[in-house]
This record gives sequence, C-alpha cells and structure tokens, in this order.
Amino acid sequence: MKPAIDVARRVGTSLIAQGFSREHKTILELVNRYRSDFEEFGPLPKSKLSTKGRPVVEYSLDYNQMLLLLSYMRTTAEMRSLRVQLVKTGTLAKAVELLRNFESDGCPTRYVYAVVDGFGNVKIGITRDIDARVKSLQVANSTELRLVMYREAVGSGYSDEVRLHKECAGRHLRGEWFSSDALELIDQ
Repeated sequence: MKPAIDVARRVGTSLIAQGFSREHKTILELVNRYRSDFEEFGPLPKSKLSTKGRPVVEYSLDYNQMLLLLSYMRTTAEMRSLRVQLVKTGTLAKAVELLRNFESDGCPTRYVYAVVDGFGNVKIGITRDIDARVKSLQVANSTELRLVMYREAVGSGYSDEVRLHKECAGRHLRGEWFSSDALELIDQ
C-alpha cells in the first residue's frame, strides 16, 4: 500500500466545496475569476463531473492552488480555524482527509426545502435562507411557487439534499426538479 502522501497530489473543487459547505458553482466562479493567479502555480487541469443533469466542470488543484483558493474565500471564524489546520497539515493528502472529515458545526444553519410550481413540479434544494431562496427561484419561474416543506439540515455538506434527490430519483425531471408524486416520498 502506498503512503497517504502519494494518494492525493490534487484535490477537486467539488470536495473543497463540500468540505466548506459551499455551492460548487461558487468555488468554480472564484477559480475562473482568478484563473491566471492559480496558473502561476502550475497547470489547472479540469474534468467533467457526471451528474444527472448536464456535466459540470471540476478543477483539480495542487496544494498551493488549494491554499490560494482558501485565501479568496469569505472569512468566518470557522473558516479561519479550518484554514489554519489545512496550512499546518503541510501535504495535500492530509488536507484532503481534513476536508472529508470537516463538520460544519458553527456554520450558518442550512435547510432542505421543497417548492411546487404551478404545474405541480417539485424542486428539492438546500439553502441558508429560505425566504431569499424562494424569492430568487420565483424570479425565474413563470408560475407562482409554493413552499411545501422545509426543515433544518442535520447532515454535513449537502448530504440531506443528496439523500432526498436519491429517494426521488425515479421521479426526476431535470436538475433539481421532480414530478409531483415526489412529494409522497418526502417526509413532510
């Protein structure tokens, strides 16, 4: 068996997003905005993550690129503490392990939710601010949305949302939208 240091020479942006309980697209926006900064440390390989929707780009960062990304992320007390721990690890393999085991205790409360559009389609998601999320969804929807369920997320990262998506997989329409009978599978 190879030592842990050889296992991870790069870390994917999706794992970083999950470790910090952030949306992956937010992490991608930072990398794209400051791409030339990241490339000062070497190439910035990208791959496609397969999802049920369209493929999503993921960047693979080396240790220095990961530290640069962390410096660009918004600072909270929890983020400062985790940044210190990541820098102290000294290797990407140890940093990846720390990210995988990071619990977002102390991070803002998140809620899993379900909204129904005028056609009966159900969107299942996760957010820190229910009211703001429903309002932002409403702007892009031609029918009135109705919040039918929300509860505090108890798992780390996006695990509560992912679990609901898996439970409703047979009723999947597109992205995070499901047919109306998905409501029967959600514990309301």
